[in-house]
Amino acid sequence: INATYTAAEIAAKMIKNGNTNTQVTAAIKQVADMYDVRPISGTLMHQMKQYVIDGKKMILLKELEPDQQKVEACTFETGEVYAIDIAMSTGDGKPRDMGMRTTVYKRAVDVKYAL
Repeated sequence: INATYTAAEIAAKMIKNGNTNTQVTAAIKQVADMYDVRPISGTLMHQMKQYVIDGKKMILLKELEPDQQKVEACTFETGEVYAIDIAMSTGDGKPRDMGMRTTVYKRAVDVKYAL
């Protein structure tokens, strides 16, 4: 729990004008090494905009293997908002399928809903 709290605090302080997403990923890795835990692979932090929870700019929680999906390097700008998602594991840092499916609903901005 302390590792995730520390990593979230450092990420929040590093997301500022002029810094890059790779710097944040490297800082989170240092925190994980300090607490002897591993960041969960596949976890992303997204830029947020009005009505959009996953913007174009992303921050990796863990550096990926060469054969995995790449995230474009980006520089943070003033006024941007990011969702900070931190997940750590004392295991191997890979999510496991436990048989139950998690469902997340997201609004499509270009669709009008009749509620």
